[in-house]
Amino acid sequence: MSFDAIRLLPTDWQKLQHLRVAALAESTGIYGDLNEEAAQTKDFWEQLLVEQIWIALRNQGDEIGVACLTQSTPERYGDCWIKSWWISPQFRGAGGSVVLLAWIDQFCIEQNWQVQALGVFESNQPAIATFSKLGFKPVGIRNPSSRNPAEFYVVLARRARSD
Repeated sequence: MSFDAIRLLPTDWQKLQHLRVAALAESTGIYGDLNEEAAQTKDFWEQLLVEQIWIALRNQGDEIGVACLTQSTPERYGDCWIKSWWISPQFRGAGGSVVLLAWIDQFCIEQNWQVQALGVFESNQPAIATFSKLGFKPVGIRNPSSRNPAEFYVVLARRARSD
């Protein structure tokens, strides 16, 4: 496998739409509404790419994963909040997460964002295991989901690395 990661630009709106719809269709643990996002217009996707940093993970030039970065707020335990992280199931465990995180590390260092944080539903033990292997550790308290108060997520964080 030959992974690389790139920042998606507004002209890449169809790539983001495809990745998000694929993620929502495959992973029920991702925050978002499949039908709502699938129906969104070009303007919606372009605006997302203007307002947020979206990264595509590629294998031999084909987009197979995605993540989003935003500047974080203090209650989220870091400078950078990572969300919407998803990799196509057939590529999980093959090293793509390392490549995606290396891109994120470089971007964070350029922005002087020292601590990266993300939320993972407690029920998503495979994701928690993956993020733990990448150096993320639990911080803070359990948080109720805004979409289902009976469901909780944990915040995991790590320091950006320049190696």
